[in-house]
Amino acid sequence: MSVKAGDKVKTGQLIATAKGFISANVHSSVSGTVTKIDEVMDHTGYRKPAIFIDVEGDEWLEDIDTSDTIVRDITLSKEEIVERIKSHGIVGLGGATFPTYVKLMIEGGIRHHQRCGVRALSHMRQPSARGEAGRVPYRSEDCDESR
Repeated sequence: MSVKAGDKVKTGQLIATAKGFISANVHSSVSGTVTKIDEVMDHTGYRKPAIFIDVEGDEWLEDIDTSDTIVRDITLSKEEIVERIKSHGIVGLGGATFPTYVKLMIEGGIRHHQRCGVRALSHMRQPSARGEAGRVPYRSEDCDESR
């Protein structure tokens, strides 16, 4: 955790740092005071860490652009964009909150993932001859782009 009980947080502030490859940084969606860090049961029945924040006001981090201006000129490289997506904790909205930066690391990027991602993931989980989950390398040529 990047915060502790009693800390004041602002909207957008990093409150928990990703520890693994398939994980994402967590940022506060509110401003206020961290009241406690505890464990709560998730939908699977497992206990997970949780940060409790009493909402106070509407303060945002100073480096977050809250204007209506749309920036159309992108000067960042692909690597810089992926790193920014990773550091900002951007995840999918499908329920699993899968880290978006991981999808972008697949050859062909997110479009390839949208077409072939399920096939790629199921390919990685093929059972071996012993009936165990195997880690078979996924090759982009395994995805038929014409489908």
